[in-house]
Amino acid sequence: MINIKKYLYKIIIIISILILVLFTYYNIFISHNYHISYEVPCNPFNESCFIRECNEETSEDCADENLNKYYKVIERKVFNSFKCEKDDYACLTCPKYEIDCNTVICDSSLKENNCSDLNNIDENF
Repeated sequence: MINIKKYLYKIIIIISILILVLFTYYNIFISHNYHISYEVPCNPFNESCFIRECNEETSEDCADENLNKYYKVIERKVFNSFKCEKDDYACLTCPKYEIDCNTVICDSSLKENNCSDLNNIDENF
């Protein structure tokens, strides 16, 4: 009787793990049901933008000249992002009907955020 309980317990654990793995696989690879975030260009004259600063000592954010100096962060579900063409930034913004889409606004009250304001805008952005 004890062997049957151990065997049944092992079977239940294996089936539970298998169900969990299959559910996760379905959500990630088939339905694309998870959030991503990405940076899109931002106009500092119209909205509060994050500022990308090049750190010469560590060469962070210095290598790619195509990176925009002013950007905002968009968070949305992956299955909604597949509809956009590469570098189609207008498509990447949050439409009003999309519930799970957020635009992260730069909050200058947070110390770690480097935000644009009308006093520190580079005219050559």
